[in-house]
Amino acid sequence: MGNTDGHGRTRTGGAASGGVCVSPCESVSVRVPPGRSVPGRASPPPPRPVPSVAIAANGVLSLLNLCIYLTGRQVEAQAAAFERDGGFTERPHRRRSQRRQTGSDGGYCHRA
Repeated sequence: MGNTDGHGRTRTGGAASGGVCVSPCESVSVRVPPGRSVPGRASPPPPRPVPSVAIAANGVLSLLNLCIYLTGRQVEAQAAAFERDGGFTERPHRRRSQRRQTGSDGGYCHRA
């Protein structure tokens, strides 16, 4: 037989029985359909419910991600508006210059 088991598979040398696991090895996960069990093994415990703290933490993380995304979009929009319309000091200067060119005093009464 050499270095193979009865099914022709190569022995790995991992088990104490000469390299071949007779039952499922501890390091190998075995998928068992619901309602069935593996002989000689205790069935796994039922899944635990997710604690409300974990649900709240996931909700907070989701909201934080949304806030970061929306803040990034707002900064991009403000940068585009600044490039298009100018900054705070540029806009009033532009309005004053336009009033001077048109001769309009903007409806203000000047006393002499």
